[in-house]
Amino acid sequence: MTEKNIIRSLFFLIICGVAVTGWAQSSDEQQRDSLYAKGQTYLGKLDMLEHSDSIIYYLQKAIPYFQQSQHWDDYVGCLNWIASAHFNNGDFSEGREVAGKAGKIALARLGEASTEYFDALSILAVLYDVEGGYDQSIRLNRRVIALSRQYGGEESELWNVYLNLGYTYKILGDYDQALFYFHRAEAVWQDLEQYATDYDYASILFNLAECFQQKAQWGAAAAHYQQSLRLLKGIKSRSEYIDQIVMDCLNGLAAVSLGKNQRDSVLHYTWQAIQLQAQGHTLARAHLCYSLRSQWFTTQGDFAAALSNMKKAEKVVSNTFDGYDQHPEIAKIELHLANIYFEQKEYGTAMDHYQKALASNTLDLDTLTTAPQFDLTQFINPLVGLDILAGIAKTQYIRFVQQPTQVQELNKAYETHFLIAKLITAIRQEYLADGSKNALAQKVLPIYEQAIEVALAQYENSNDQSFLEAAFSFAERNKAILLYENQKENLARHTAGIPDSLLQTAADLRFELNRMKRQIAEAKQKKGEFAPASIKQWQSQYFELKETHQKLIDRFEKQYPEYYHYKFAQQSASIRDIRERLPDKQTAFLEYLVGEKSAYAFLITQDQLQAFQLGSRDTLVLLVNDLRTLITRPPNSESFGDNFRKFGTLATRLYQLLLEKPLATPDHKIDRLLIVPDDILCYLPFETLLESTPDWNHPGYSPNQLEYLVEAYAFSYHYSAALYLQPEVARTSNSKIAFLGMAPSFKKNRLMASRACDPEALYSLMCSQDEVRSIQAMMKGEIALGEQANKSLFYELAAQSNIIHLATHACIDPENPELNSIYFADDFLSNYDLSALNLNADLVVLSACNTGVGRLVKGEGIMSLTRGFFLAGSRSVLTSLWAVDDCATSAIMSGFYKNLVAGHSKDIALRQAKLSFLEQADKVNTHPYYWAAFVQLGNFEALDLANSKNHYPLTIMGIIGLLGILGFLLMRKKIYA
Repeated sequence: MTEKNIIRSLFFLIICGVAVTGWAQSSDEQQRDSLYAKGQTYLGKLDMLEHSDSIIYYLQKAIPYFQQSQHWDDYVGCLNWIASAHFNNGDFSEGREVAGKAGKIALARLGEASTEYFDALSILAVLYDVEGGYDQSIRLNRRVIALSRQYGGEESELWNVYLNLGYTYKILGDYDQALFYFHRAEAVWQDLEQYATDYDYASILFNLAECFQQKAQWGAAAAHYQQSLRLLKGIKSRSEYIDQIVMDCLNGLAAVSLGKNQRDSVLHYTWQAIQLQAQGHTLARAHLCYSLRSQWFTTQGDFAAALSNMKKAEKVVSNTFDGYDQHPEIAKIELHLANIYFEQKEYGTAMDHYQKALASNTLDLDTLTTAPQFDLTQFINPLVGLDILAGIAKTQYIRFVQQPTQVQELNKAYETHFLIAKLITAIRQEYLADGSKNALAQKVLPIYEQAIEVALAQYENSNDQSFLEAAFSFAERNKAILLYENQKENLARHTAGIPDSLLQTAADLRFELNRMKRQIAEAKQKKGEFAPASIKQWQSQYFELKETHQKLIDRFEKQYPEYYHYKFAQQSASIRDIRERLPDKQTAFLEYLVGEKSAYAFLITQDQLQAFQLGSRDTLVLLVNDLRTLITRPPNSESFGDNFRKFGTLATRLYQLLLEKPLATPDHKIDRLLIVPDDILCYLPFETLLESTPDWNHPGYSPNQLEYLVEAYAFSYHYSAALYLQPEVARTSNSKIAFLGMAPSFKKNRLMASRACDPEALYSLMCSQDEVRSIQAMMKGEIALGEQANKSLFYELAAQSNIIHLATHACIDPENPELNSIYFADDFLSNYDLSALNLNADLVVLSACNTGVGRLVKGEGIMSLTRGFFLAGSRSVLTSLWAVDDCATSAIMSGFYKNLVAGHSKDIALRQAKLSFLEQADKVNTHPYYWAAFVQLGNFEALDLANSKNHYPLTIMGIIGLLGILGFLLMRKKIYA
């Protein structure tokens, strides 16, 4: 009997004692107490029962007495216990029906602040979860959290709700969001002293470990698995529940070892798990022991051992899920069997198992394949469904490759890939965490790579242009989607009729969220400077802010249909739209996709679409890295000639791989290239490439005779075709400042000649302040120099500025791209800060080092400062691909603005500035290190400078400033001549 029921029984005895002493009590009250007591007698039997059926029997006996005595808390409590018992029995539909009834009665009789109502919602959420109703489960759990906060509930009562939310997001594959809730459950649990158990904490640690494992963070995963095991081993009493988590941790460690290619550890941990199962308990997921061993043997090519172990796993699954026609664990075994047979090239048998896996994981196969609208809920586990469909598609395609006459197999593969694309979109829309979306993009890259191969095979077979367009569509579907979604969400906020007050609330919340994220991230980096209690408090505040912000976003989606429409409109970039957007016949749009095996290029002009298969990714990585080694550092006078020869060979080879065939295709001359790079190509300035290898044996040949591609083409770079076509948010009326230039000074005494960054020792730059002055002479506007160039002033003026120019230092954080930072005199601006800003700039110039580089995320691109400024609302960014020379940068910047004032588009303005620099440069300064670092991303069109009335004398001053800088530069480099 629970403590609550004991107290109530004692209370009943006290009432009886009072009646004996002569207190008057109505017959109705006596009758209710009598009925209540009878109900309690049935509850008293529960402590002696272990089987759910018996528990349900006695609870149902007690219910009428609680109903008649109007003890609604006990009445609803019985219903909640019955629903839980049905869950234990696997009778999920019955459990859902009972829990739903409990919720309705609790709401009507006890109110939405009652514990019984919270319990009913939580139980209902778990029951929806196990049957694949993930949206309902998430909605119900978040409702419990909101109600608890509204009515002053204890945070300690919610740790299980957080755990359940994390589990649901883990199933969906939204591992970052799952980690968010698991960490919250951990934090709340650690504050519990009286009620917490090591078993509970071990369960949280296991779930954290599994998320880290799925994210391939092997070290964090192993540490959490081991910590969970240590806690469990310290529990003296053993039970099936404890052994279950022990086995799960052992299998988890085996999975980590599999990811790290550690054979002995895989076999060691799985053998321990098998021995644990043999001790008597019937444990769920026991099949994973054999499945993991099978996967290991598959990687080693030992297919006999792989099949033997997978057959054992299949037998265990059949026993565990006896009576189930469909279950994702059954589907996973069939999927693994199919993969083994595929590796053995037994494609017919492989396809049989893929189809069995699909049937085991799909509620209605006919609806899935024939319905015009794709329904994600048809998959019991969407991620398993994705892997199955990918296996089916590759098997269909390989059958065609083996027998090209079997065109129907090619057609099937093509149709399956479109079904996969719909599934990927549906999964992505369910995810909340950006990290999970990035992980999904990396996971599906090889699937889209094969989809392109299939579509191009269809085109080769039929010469039907629609297949070329489909191949391009597959390449585009996985390109910078997170950035695109953020841009769409920004567009949705400003076009959906949301009141300004709500938009401001959302903006304030975003600002606070990002401020807290930066504060926590910096505190974790500066170990020892912050007390763990402070970090924990900030994490708690961040959690509450995020829940509040998500609640507001949910409100936007429900109350403003246009917001929902714009936010979730599918990424689309049709060839027709791209052609209509191209300014003329001399402009070509060139998009790349670098897959795991091959790279592809798609060339689009106003009258052509062509696709090209390029070299392997490994070849491109090697060539680009070797070229960057030569051009991203100042030339060495001792090895100057040898380095230029190596550069010539690499630059020519890359041209041949990336551009030679595409640029030979158009019928007319191309002089402007809009490049959408991918993967390693994001680090490459294409304008440094050469059409032919220089003739170094020719007498008198010099590096300043090299014909870089910048001489033939204007280049602009873009994240994706969809972002190139994305409608811009309407300009607000607060762009009052035509130009904002900032060049801070720093406290260190000496001056630096490079804008390279050391956050511990930032020195003032030699040429940055003159750079900003000379630009202001041309552009007018506002400037801030030295100590006046501080972060507060930037916050005050940036949103009002049409052009923002920052001549300063920037630092890249290799561990956390959100801490990539650009410096002011007093503080730095990170990507955390940028994501909360709302800029209105046509152009941002980041005249600093490495602003265009950072961590490379496959599918999404480089997590750079440039990306942060696009997220903040800039339409175009001029950015750098390495640590730049201070005075060479100033010269190019002055030339760039001179050309903008003359009315040139941004890409041509930059090209002309580089050409002017090269024309006046000596042999050393023609080295790409000095002039090629800066590239232009985004909108390349000419600026509207109507409000900047530039007077002739000011232009002359700017030119004089430019010539002065060039003169200084040439004098400084004489030593290399």
